[in-house]
Amino acid sequence: MMPRPKILVIDDQIGGDPGDRRIFLSRIGAVTEKAAKSAPPYPYEFDYHAGTDATGRNSVESVMQAILRGWPDPETGRYWALVLLDVRFGNDEQFGFTILRAIREHHQLGADLPVVMLTSEDKGKREQADRLRADGFLPKVDEQSLKTMLSQEELAKRVTALGLIEDDRPFTQRLLGHSLPFLKVLRECRARAQRIGQGAVLYGETGTGKSELAAYIHHHSPRRDGPFVAWVADPANKELMKDELFGHWKGAHSEAHSNQAGKIESAHGGTFFLDEVANLPVEVQQAFLKLRKEDHHGWRTLARQGPFPSGSAVEAKVAAKSAAEGAEMDPANHDVRVQVQLITGTNVNLEDAAERERRGFMSDLHNALGHPIHCPTLNERRGDIRPLFLHFVQRALAKSGQPRRDFSVEPEVWQILEQRDWSQRGNVRDLERIAQHAASQLGDFDTIYSHKLPADVAGTPQDTPAVSSPKPSPEPVIPAAPISSTADND
Repeated sequence: MMPRPKILVIDDQIGGDPGDRRIFLSRIGAVTEKAAKSAPPYPYEFDYHAGTDATGRNSVESVMQAILRGWPDPETGRYWALVLLDVRFGNDEQFGFTILRAIREHHQLGADLPVVMLTSEDKGKREQADRLRADGFLPKVDEQSLKTMLSQEELAKRVTALGLIEDDRPFTQRLLGHSLPFLKVLRECRARAQRIGQGAVLYGETGTGKSELAAYIHHHSPRRDGPFVAWVADPANKELMKDELFGHWKGAHSEAHSNQAGKIESAHGGTFFLDEVANLPVEVQQAFLKLRKEDHHGWRTLARQGPFPSGSAVEAKVAAKSAAEGAEMDPANHDVRVQVQLITGTNVNLEDAAERERRGFMSDLHNALGHPIHCPTLNERRGDIRPLFLHFVQRALAKSGQPRRDFSVEPEVWQILEQRDWSQRGNVRDLERIAQHAASQLGDFDTIYSHKLPADVAGTPQDTPAVSSPKPSPEPVIPAAPISSTADND
């Protein structure tokens, strides 16, 4: 089971008193403390700090020490999901902002730690919180009020939008990882999911999980109940790209024996992910650019290949019925109108104007693709290597029909994997290859040894990158529960 995200509450009124803490939780989950006791449990763990040192004085140093003890947690390697920080501490009306300033100036925390300010006195403090780069601002009720600050549902939305949290979907669809770079990209994807009309372009090397992150955006978007359709622009398939993407009317070409919806149209009501968008020929780029335009109700116009069959009323009726369920026909020119969220991906740096010119990629289309999201390489998220490797081994064993089994991993294996240069080698996809090989070598034994890794991996790394890597565990690691995921980080 995934550990619950941890929220740190820094407030002088609740730092040490369990009763005060219960009152605080009641005010962000129910109208009264009594009602809070019967409410569903929070999907988070709360920790508290009063903002003071051992003498009871306000202490930035004491607060920072508490924050850094969980950044990351030395036992789990996980990070604070969120900090709820009061503004006023005793007679000091600015102490919370002093803490926030220290957080933002700290070399380990910077802008990475999500901080939401709490205050019962707005009076210009919202603007001050904004200037100091707070992630959120929450008006706080006073001690005499029974008004709720946030319901549990509202708090969940706040944490989902701002917090550093892992993928909370069932294991069958999970993106594994709790390293800071990976948590940050998940947070960015969740934020982008709420702006369905603006789109996003996922940049990343092969094997960094662009397709899975696109599906993650879909899962957190208002279109989550619609289909998710992924398609890769294969440069070897240039002649058929437009037809596959936009579909055709009967008779559009020699192979068009019927009216056929394209991949984009089949995603109506959901999300269409076009991977390796840099491979699109200019003609398809132009068509895709036109598709980017939405009207005020979220409809996009899609032109199928060839003329609409209008030889007879019967043919026209049959053609119209071939539109995807829920899509509309434009009566003026018989184009298909769809509502679809568009996400693209590429391993080419289209942010570079010189690269766009070299590849013949339209700047107008680049500007229309939406917000760029950079998918971290495995070199950048080495803290995720162990859970990913164990996950892939268990999945490989399950695919081979073997029952769940415990096994150990030789410390040298972790040293090899955590020092390996994964750049341009397939990243997570290559880690899965290695894990599958390791699973096939287990046989009747219960330990994965370094000499049984693939030949191109086993032994001392020849090209260790100049980055710090975690030290290998002195003891073999036993994986957790069996895993049955079918589509992670491919």
